[in-house]
Amino acid sequence: MEIERSITVYNRKTERLKEEINIDYIDLVELKRIFKPVDEDPLMYMAYEISEDLVQPVNELLGNKIKFDLQKNSYFVECAQLPPYDFEKQN
Repeated sequence: MEIERSITVYNRKTERLKEEINIDYIDLVELKRIFKPVDEDPLMYMAYEISEDLVQPVNELLGNKIKFDLQKNSYFVECAQLPPYDFEKQN
């Protein structure tokens, strides 16, 4: 199973997805150090909200810093399963 990890940005009023920022380049160990996932979620498949106290540590890991606006938006580290690659369709 291949997964993609991203920071998702949702509008607080509408709860609509505004943006997805790929963070696959960040080591899982570093994310676990910041978010301290529960024992039942060692690979951080669950969604983890980026609260005000986590903004700085998260931004330190990012290549392109995010200007977090926690009044307007909610931010989460989320994980999604990628569909399997179909070699037959590529020919």
